[in-house]
Amino acid sequence: DEVRIADSRERNVVVAKGQMDETPDDPRSYWNLGNAYKAAGKNKEALECLIQIMNLSTSDEEKFIIQCRIAEIYMSLGDKFEALKCARYAIGIRPYYPDGYHLCGHICFEMKRFEEAKNYFKQGLVQKPPYKSIIVYNPRSYDYVPLMALAKTYFSLSLPSLALPCLEACLKIYPEDERIKNLIKDIKVEADRFDE
Repeated sequence: DEVRIADSRERNVVVAKGQMDETPDDPRSYWNLGNAYKAAGKNKEALECLIQIMNLSTSDEEKFIIQCRIAEIYMSLGDKFEALKCARYAIGIRPYYPDGYHLCGHICFEMKRFEEAKNYFKQGLVQKPPYKSIIVYNPRSYDYVPLMALAKTYFSLSLPSLALPCLEACLKIYPEDERIKNLIKDIKVEADRFDE
């Protein structure tokens, strides 16, 4: 329940602080504490830890993940411009990973910069997911989520006929999803009306 989840998040902060006290020079201590803070909604504290680990880490893989996480935190704090800057920096570290492009797409969408959002989502969708180099991932982060976001972006650009193939691709991923089926039906009506 919600109370247990909140208690677990606070407990994780305490455990991560203990680890930090024991191994203050280990970048993983900052990583664990930063993630614990983020999960507990303590974004400013999380940001401090993640910036610290950026200074300690020598791994581009770690720096890429950290920059993406920092961008997410800036979004949570309402600083979309800084979030976009960090997400673009992540792309610079790993230009062949889709995550940074998708993150930029989401940020630009929130900024109502729909044309840029569209371009980022399209760039991300053609990149190969880094399945062999990351430990934990959600495969839907590389197909369903960006396709749905791109459909939403096309609709915001008044291009419902281009949103339709994105939604149809989402339906192939979740063929029983009634919400997607209804969206496709509604978008077809909008596309026909718009084309007319």
